[in-house]
Amino acid sequence: MSVKQAQGPELMSPNVTGFGIAYSVAVIFNALLMMLKESYPAVHNLMAVVGHHWVTHGVLDLLVFLILGYIIAARGVQWDGGKLAGWVAGSTILAGLLIVGFFVIVG
Repeated sequence: MSVKQAQGPELMSPNVTGFGIAYSVAVIFNALLMMLKESYPAVHNLMAVVGHHWVTHGVLDLLVFLILGYIIAARGVQWDGGKLAGWVAGSTILAGLLIVGFFVIVG
């Protein structure tokens, strides 16, 4: 009869971990960038140079996500699924609260 050894939490692959962390950073970046461009017309106008400010906003968000995701994944970082899920959920909730709070306070 074999005894099953207690194992620690399962680690996610470097790609899953890297892009999960990158999502968490990108979603907060997205909220902060929205607050910045809505607070300062000069930033808003600069971002509208390429056509529409939301296009520039989306491209910047995507670049943060992809570049950070590749960097973290390439370093071989591995987190357990629970920790990563907590970061993803927490950052999503925080970003939502930042955006809602901004529009409640600023209007």
